[in-house]
Amino acid sequence: NNISQSPGVDQLSNYYSFSADSSYLRNLLRNGDNLHLSGLVSYTDVNTSGTTTYVDTKATYYLFTNLTFGAGWNRIDYSENVTGNQDNIFGEIQWITSPFRRMSLVLSIKETIQDTDADIDRNIMEARSTLSYGLGKIIFNIEYRFTNEDTESSDTRTQFFYVKASRPF
Repeated sequence: NNISQSPGVDQLSNYYSFSADSSYLRNLLRNGDNLHLSGLVSYTDVNTSGTTTYVDTKATYYLFTNLTFGAGWNRIDYSENVTGNQDNIFGEIQWITSPFRRMSLVLSIKETIQDTDADIDRNIMEARSTLSYGLGKIIFNIEYRFTNEDTESSDTRTQFFYVKASRPF
């Protein structure tokens, strides 16, 4: 319980959360594969603004050590006097490889479908590639990200290019 004092207003909030993870399912399609399941449920009650319920589930399948498939769903429910409840469904694929010594390449694609009660539905596609190379103690990273967001009224494309050199001390 959290109590905050404001002039003339006392706010009381309660937050409850439960999460679970499992990596029990192994060797489903081939020797060495793994299915990781996770889930989270949280409930927040604030006496001045109402309640919020959040549910999040995700399954990630590791087919090979460098190839993963993921899918999930989450939902946010607000109290009756607030709009904006939403459901998100997503699927993703990620591939990691090391073409040369001290170099890694990560390629990923993620598709998200957002459905809201405010009739602002979105379809978001994200593609990302990251190349990392270690030269001595310096690590060089190059990242490219492309995002396409479709709604009923607009289509937005974003491209992001990032170069970074770092050295741990």
